[in-house]
Amino acid sequence: MDEEEDDLRLDAADLIEVPDADEEIGISEALEDMDMMNRDERDDDVAVSVFRKHEKAVFSVSLNANLVASGGEDDRAFVWTIENSETPVFECKGHKDSVTCTGFSRDGHFLATGDMSGVVRVWNTETGLEVWGFECGDLEWLVWHSGAPVLLAGTTSGVTWMWKIPAGDAKTYSSGSDSSASCGKLLPDGKRLAVGYGDGRVRVWDLKGGDALVNVIAHQGNITCIECCNDGSLVASGSDDGSVRFVNPLNGKIVAGIEQEREGEDSAIGVESFGFCSHLPIAAIGYLNGCLKFWDMAMQRFRNEYRHPGSVVRLLWHPSEPFVFTCCLDGIVRLCDGRNGQCLTEWHGHDEAILDMVISIDGSTIVTGSEDSTCRVFKK
Repeated sequence: MDEEEDDLRLDAADLIEVPDADEEIGISEALEDMDMMNRDERDDDVAVSVFRKHEKAVFSVSLNANLVASGGEDDRAFVWTIENSETPVFECKGHKDSVTCTGFSRDGHFLATGDMSGVVRVWNTETGLEVWGFECGDLEWLVWHSGAPVLLAGTTSGVTWMWKIPAGDAKTYSSGSDSSASCGKLLPDGKRLAVGYGDGRVRVWDLKGGDALVNVIAHQGNITCIECCNDGSLVASGSDDGSVRFVNPLNGKIVAGIEQEREGEDSAIGVESFGFCSHLPIAAIGYLNGCLKFWDMAMQRFRNEYRHPGSVVRLLWHPSEPFVFTCCLDGIVRLCDGRNGQCLTEWHGHDEAILDMVISIDGSTIVTGSEDSTCRVFKK
């Protein structure tokens, strides 16, 4: 490792100052069971594996090698493997509300799960034992640090938390208002965190010093997603007002912006997901109205688009190809070419909306969580 790379790695201690009677089955129930059987045997299901232990909608999925974590509306979270989706490796017990956040630490040693009520728990993935827990208030998101066993979280109260795991030493970053810290993204240097807020502000926090290096009003509505390009020179935020803003994280200057034109008086234009292509100057934007648009970063204009029949829930760029994976409220995963906007492949299997999606580091495996209470594994 060269000196430059070594400088980017943070010691967790540098980030935090440590403070001192059975019922007879009726006709309707039987019909419902038959319907479920038919749905499970649908002809167009191309999933190579299906996880069925959740009893309600699955809100979050995470992937680390062959391990998958899933959390759902049933207040439960599980860890299971791609090869064996029938038997969970372990269950993450103790949550009080819908589990909306899951995430593996970079080395895969820890798994964090968080529910809507603010209960955050961390598990040892080898033993399945809980190593740490905390209640931080209504939770919006969880993010692991890229170079240290440090967990970051945003809450509806506007407070962002940082904990050293498993010791639990804590640090907070408060916006000074009650506007929700709705999304967060660690910058590539590992020293700064970009946070988008419900009042349309973007703040960039110095994790060690605790100061807001950038504080800019970027949108008129709630910020729904925030991303950073690979070299850390731009932070992009998307809002439910339909706009995207590109912010310089050093000085807070808004260097460019994108507006989505409303197609009708009642049309939904909110930005649901955003992503930078890692090897071409293209960005992808997924909208509530089902439109996937590709933005030419060099020319500062839209180059093409693809129309989904339902809202784009999440988009993820392939790690080595100019293709974008999308999941949609119609329950289908698609692969679109960022150069021309054409849909290349579809993966079917879910009966209801897909609520979360993750891909493997080589782009060959897709894992989804759905409102139909299942998780599915697809292969590219």
